[in-house]
Amino acid sequence: MEKNRSLKLRLTDEFDDVRSKVMRDPRTREELLDRHKYHRLEDIIKKRYGTNYFLRITNHGCIIIDQADDLR
Repeated sequence: MEKNRSLKLRLTDEFDDVRSKVMRDPRTREELLDRHKYHRLEDIIKKRYGTNYFLRITNHGCIIIDQADDLR
């Protein structure tokens, strides 16, 4: 594992890990905590790197963004 991974990469990796565990309607305490962690990471990523970056990581390349960061 690399020692000097950027914060952006660490947040994205953690978001992907948590995203696979999140349930739509949590029933237990663990599911509720996973849901809370997912929303917290989502807010951090959106505020630090913008909605365009968040859409890129959640859609996995289904959205096209040109040079000026405008959606097409």
